[in-house]
Amino acid sequence: MKNTIEDFFTTDTYSAVHGYTIHLSRAPEFATQAVVEDADGKQTLVDVSHRAWEDFDELLGIIVEEYEIPSPLDDVFSAAEAAALWGLDESTVKKACLQGRFRSYEAKKSGWPWLVTREGMERVYGEPK
Repeated sequence: MKNTIEDFFTTDTYSAVHGYTIHLSRAPEFATQAVVEDADGKQTLVDVSHRAWEDFDELLGIIVEEYEIPSPLDDVFSAAEAAALWGLDESTVKKACLQGRFRSYEAKKSGWPWLVTREGMERVYGEPK
């Protein structure tokens, strides 16, 4: 899977209404993929192969729409990630998991790491730092 604009070799660039830059490859094998670049320069690969469109403007709209769909995984963190965002030590978050301070749907051990939700962290520790 391609991850950056450079991976697409030759691209065409379009500005979107929402302030994004959309990079589309001229290569047919990437016709349903685009790289969306936000104002901060963060690049995200968007695949729209599961969607149908009639014209180019509709394609650009679908790309922006797919890009803006929030992922439920955006609100799930490892204990280390959560600790960094909340300005805590990782061991503090792990202890809270072990002590049952999180509800069953807010924390879970997944192999080695503990996973915690944003909702659980906010309930236990307040807003991130």
